[in-house]
Amino acid sequence: MMQTNKLILLLGTLGFGLMVSACDVTTPSDVNVSKLRVKDQIITETVSTTAVDVKRVALISRKVLRNGNGDVTLTVPYVQGGAIRAGDLGYAYKNAFAAQGVTHVNVVLVAMADNQDTDHAVVSFRGLVAKQAEDCGRIPGYQGTEDMDNYDGYQYGCETQGDMAKMIADPSDLLGQESASEANSRRNGAIIEPYTAGTPNQPLKGMSASDVGK
Repeated sequence: MMQTNKLILLLGTLGFGLMVSACDVTTPSDVNVSKLRVKDQIITETVSTTAVDVKRVALISRKVLRNGNGDVTLTVPYVQGGAIRAGDLGYAYKNAFAAQGVTHVNVVLVAMADNQDTDHAVVSFRGLVAKQAEDCGRIPGYQGTEDMDNYDGYQYGCETQGDMAKMIADPSDLLGQESASEANSRRNGAIIEPYTAGTPNQPLKGMSASDVGK
């Protein structure tokens, strides 16, 4: 009887081992573990056309100086008969940006058919932005009512990535720094070590102006 129980226990252990080995441990995770990415793209901001918004100009200028690459375009809309005012506003904004250190601003006037399209002017420039991982999508329900079936395929953490990307002030920080691979550490050490040790520099040898022509 004892041997029979041992045999049953052994068979049960082997059967459990076979069941565990048959489990698929490579099932894809629903949690996104990809890193944020940095993209070079056109960045757009808006400013009021009612009057020059100095605080807004200062905010945009910081972004341009930190991440901008190339010229800035200010597109000022106007309706029929308002071209002169739009030109004056564009010129005033250009001066306001120049006061903040952004001197490469091109003003473009665009005629519109309706007054409701002239409330804001558009500032556009090329620069670096932090973005979600490329395989990330928006969380279900972001653009309207959806059911639970829409959660299939969504990777949790993507929306959090998007929020984190918006909080990064300087996306270039994510690119890291280039290594100084071309520097010769032995040569640098030979120059720096005597200086840090307080060793006086030896007199330079060579010709002087007084020796020329002797």
